[in-house]
Amino acid sequence: MDRSRTRDQAVTYPIDLVDSFAEIIFVEDLACDDGTVICGPEAPPPATRRSEIDPCLIRRATTMDNLNTSRPEAPILIRDIGSFLLGGHMTTLAGLPPRGRVSTPGGPVHPTDPNGEIMVGQLYVQYVRLAEPRGAAPLLLWHGGGMTGVTWETTPDGRPGWQMFFLRAGLDVFVSDAVERGRASWAPYPEVYPEAPFFRTAREAWEETFRFGPPGSWRPDPAQRATHPGLRFRAEHMEAFMSQFVPRWSTNDAFTQAAYDALVAQLGGAMILTHSQGGNFGLRAALAAPDRVRAVISLEPSGAPDPQAADPARLRGVPHLFVWGDYLDRHPFWVNSLPNVRRWHAALVAAGVEAEWVDLPARGIRGNSHALMADDNSDEIAGLVHDWMARHDLIRRKRASDHPRSGRIPPQSHLPEQRDETGASPCSDISRAAT
Repeated sequence: MDRSRTRDQAVTYPIDLVDSFAEIIFVEDLACDDGTVICGPEAPPPATRRSEIDPCLIRRATTMDNLNTSRPEAPILIRDIGSFLLGGHMTTLAGLPPRGRVSTPGGPVHPTDPNGEIMVGQLYVQYVRLAEPRGAAPLLLWHGGGMTGVTWETTPDGRPGWQMFFLRAGLDVFVSDAVERGRASWAPYPEVYPEAPFFRTAREAWEETFRFGPPGSWRPDPAQRATHPGLRFRAEHMEAFMSQFVPRWSTNDAFTQAAYDALVAQLGGAMILTHSQGGNFGLRAALAAPDRVRAVISLEPSGAPDPQAADPARLRGVPHLFVWGDYLDRHPFWVNSLPNVRRWHAALVAAGVEAEWVDLPARGIRGNSHALMADDNSDEIAGLVHDWMARHDLIRRKRASDHPRSGRIPPQSHLPEQRDETGASPCSDISRAAT
């Protein structure tokens, strides 16, 4: 690279250079909205801190077509990242004996009274909001039993997960840790939860819930494990997948449903995408707020509402998608779980609700486990979901007004455009030359 250039000899750089200093570009860092190139006297080296980068380099964003697409190296234009908790309530512990706590190795014993008020029943939510979202509403990703929001973040084999897929598709994405899971925390038992938690074993996951192999196929030694023929989950990453497992309780459905319902109410509008145990919560959340839920996508839900106790007609105008993988007829848990979901799907259709049932093997997509978002063709499944959403006008297609030149991203005053001694901007000629 020619490092002899001066500021008034600024040159254009390809979009790939963005990776040398920013995977994610925040809208607050953009001072111009009319550039199609990254420009400046030279690209910063990979180790350069953002504060040391020429503002002109940061100022020029790429087109939205390059930013929020399937190109894995393209940066994403982000408006906001944050988190919140909701749905909890205060309860009082009483009658517990005092305890002594050592806060750090070698530290003193600190007398502790465990009696008093604590928060229980809360839900954790992390959100990423785009500068230019194209979704009809935010996409909520709800995990399954014994899991957390990690389900959606990065696959066990290290690929970008569905959180990133749908961000690149143009959606604001909210990933939750449900009541008792992950960063939502849990409460003591039996004082609050009436029984002890369940811990998922490797055998249960392998042979039953996630359908990686037939009964009797699990072994602690990886070399001795047997999978279903054609399995799309990469079995060599089983230990990484197991590291995602967390304890679960069977007594907290009401807490969890209340928290999810509160999330939908707080947002005012949402699309809900669920997995496994999260499926029933999502289907019921739609029943509770059909005016706020724009769509429900259920990946292999393990349960569903009872048509005798719930009115599916309330959901007219809320499209539903059910997606199913392979090997379902070989595992008793799923043989016993499917009828309830089929009954609810049939009730939706009979009530005039647009509800699609996708059997992946019937479409020629074979080998998918219960971990659809972790299988090696997870992007293909996500693409199927994306296309369904697009057909239902839940994702706005790209158009000229989505271009950053449309003026929808205002210049930021804290990065004023730098000019040379003649008053000309070193970027202006470049952006004109690029058009």
